[in-house]
Amino acid sequence: MEGAVPYPAEAIREYVEKGWWLNLTFGDVLDRSVANHANRTAVIDERTRLTYAQLKEKADRFAIALLNLGVRKYDRILIQLPNRHEFLVAFYGMHRIGAVPVLAIPRHGYREIIHFFDVMEPVGWILPLKDRDEDFHPLIENVRIQARSLRHLIVIDDGNALPPNALSLERLVADTNPKTYPRDYLSQFRPDPNDVALILLTGGTTGMPKGVPRTHNSYLTNIRYTNIDTRPEDVRTLVTPIGHSMAHQGAVGGSIFYGATLCLIPSPRTIPVLEAVEKTQDYHAQPRAYATGGHPQPPGPASI
Repeated sequence: MEGAVPYPAEAIREYVEKGWWLNLTFGDVLDRSVANHANRTAVIDERTRLTYAQLKEKADRFAIALLNLGVRKYDRILIQLPNRHEFLVAFYGMHRIGAVPVLAIPRHGYREIIHFFDVMEPVGWILPLKDRDEDFHPLIENVRIQARSLRHLIVIDDGNALPPNALSLERLVADTNPKTYPRDYLSQFRPDPNDVALILLTGGTTGMPKGVPRTHNSYLTNIRYTNIDTRPEDVRTLVTPIGHSMAHQGAVGGSIFYGATLCLIPSPRTIPVLEAVEKTQDYHAQPRAYATGGHPQPPGPASI
């Protein structure tokens, strides 16, 4: 992708030969978890529970919808969603076609969003119309005036009226039928594992946030080792913003990588957390004993 400095060929070769890089994409990781755990619950939020097979189907539908809109490899799309399952649908759908998510969080305001459009030139923007007490209509109206690269405004509408020329993520998914395409249709769009997978945003403590491009190989290695103790029977909980790197190196990435269940909680406050624990107690596995002396080597792709 233009503007991103690739890893040297010799480094790529060494990391792959030593097994540090698995030559997988984010889409491959989802496919692997579907193959191994199709009927296991992949994600739970306040409204929805999806199995791995259902998550893959929705992601594939969204990927085809993006292609039909004209989105192509290396096109950036800004994702500014709260902790909802639609984030995963959009995120993994983009990875099916090599589009690049730019991860934002709901509290980013006009100043930050316009900066992201100026620097990274996303062609799309995915966000809710409302998130609890937050109304995004004023932000949408103000940003659309200035964001020259924006071609596709995609919103979670929750049944509310759409802004002018906006698209409903729910409708894009529902109205796309993968069965009308060849079974392996999306495989032709699979990105290379050394392509840029996503753009993370720095905290901006000394200025405006900066975009950090990460490849599939490099970032999935972070996820693989950070979540070394995760097993498919686990339920992982996320209360921090899903658009933050901490979420993806932790609960989000680790759950999908190892085929566990991800529970998305909309707030870090005590009551929502306890309510989510109560609702998902039927998914809790028997307690596991973790080794305290050192870290074992994580299982390879064939055994996960």
